[in-house]
Amino acid sequence: MTIPEVVDIFEDYTRKENIPSRFIDLDRLCLVDIDAIKNAHRLIIESIEEADIERHTSYANQRREDVIRIIVKGVVKYAILSHTWRRGLDRFRYSDMVSDAPRTGPGWHKVEQFCDIAKASFRCRFAWADIVCIDYTNRLDRELATQSLFDWYRNAYVCIAHLATASDPSDMGHDAWFYRGFTLTELLAPMRMKFYGAGWKALNDDYIDNDKADGGFLELLSEASGIPADDLRTFWPGPDRIRHKLSWASGRDTTTVEDKAYCLMAMFDARIPVNYGEGEKAFTRLMIDVVPKSGECDVFAWAGPCSHDHPGIPPFPAGFGEHHRDEQLNATKHHYRLCGDRSFSMGLDHLRIRVVLLEISLPPEGRASYKPVPFLHSASLSEVTLLHPQYLSDAESNTRMAVGVIDYGWTASPDKGILRKSDRYFCFLLHKSSQSEGWQKVLTEKVVFLSNGQELTQELELLCI
Repeated sequence: MTIPEVVDIFEDYTRKENIPSRFIDLDRLCLVDIDAIKNAHRLIIESIEEADIERHTSYANQRREDVIRIIVKGVVKYAILSHTWRRGLDRFRYSDMVSDAPRTGPGWHKVEQFCDIAKASFRCRFAWADIVCIDYTNRLDRELATQSLFDWYRNAYVCIAHLATASDPSDMGHDAWFYRGFTLTELLAPMRMKFYGAGWKALNDDYIDNDKADGGFLELLSEASGIPADDLRTFWPGPDRIRHKLSWASGRDTTTVEDKAYCLMAMFDARIPVNYGEGEKAFTRLMIDVVPKSGECDVFAWAGPCSHDHPGIPPFPAGFGEHHRDEQLNATKHHYRLCGDRSFSMGLDHLRIRVVLLEISLPPEGRASYKPVPFLHSASLSEVTLLHPQYLSDAESNTRMAVGVIDYGWTASPDKGILRKSDRYFCFLLHKSSQSEGWQKVLTEKVVFLSNGQELTQELELLCI
């Protein structure tokens, strides 16, 4: 007798937001829609019995719904491809897949190899590959894939990753796969991955069906990607550790400017409208959506140019790269949730944040020195290099300079911040001219750090930049 709960979970699981709406049928090498997937598995789903649910229950208090979902996922098995398309060489698209023309060329060979492995090595009946299964001329098709990418890769039985130039795990970090935007999600989302290199040779032992479960290979993967092994093994998306996650993406590139933001949506569990043609506004919108939810002030530890639309946000994840820091930030877990201004706010074109403000001097050669005004206080700054050196020569003689310490400590008074002796803090470099009403951020090539020489408790100042 059919169990209604099982059927309901099956129907929910096979919604197009959870798994792709179009697959390659590995028996016929043709595209089929989600209805074909449902029809192929419905009899098995309807034959699931209470004994099957009991057999799959791992521990006493495991939720029944979770057990059924595991069973359903085991029935609806599909393989998913992660790779990079070589422009001009891999010319095989959705239109070629639905055409009656002969299938030839390196693009088709890649799809064919992927399908062979999915069927022979992992016993999958269906598979998915991006450009083959997505009609990029259809705006809705493209938007759905962009917004659902993480779930599609997370729910796959196996992700088959092809690193076309890698010949050994020790050199796989040089492959273009580690420098593309969307492959970041494709690396984090799957629970089971198998990596193949040049000539579709397995980069790890053939008998290991999940390279993420092999500690040695996982360490090499961590070294190549710059992502901790624990995150590679089990990653959960959400609006937390924003700076860390953006640093993982800082060295990656995308075909379109907008995809620098869209490829990160899933990592933060964010849903912003996809609007190709908006340029770097996409990253600004993503940050405005995600940053206020985090409560982490280290998201402001960036350097380089700012967005054309927002002075408090870099235009791309590159601003969070390690090349913009000469010193390391605090590595303690949750540290940046327990300091600084947790009530900061971001609008479409401004940031409001409270800081400990300290005036400095910045002579023409650009090397900042600490100016203890109006009190006697001991501290030193990291070397400051302006992004636009001509700023100093263009500035008015009566321009005031300051640093706004972002990650100050909390005190019993919500209106005061504390800088503790011998601690380091990161700052905004600020300027204020006689014609401006408030302090403005000065762009620097590196994040500015302040090393504090003696304890200081001071009233906070609200910055509106």
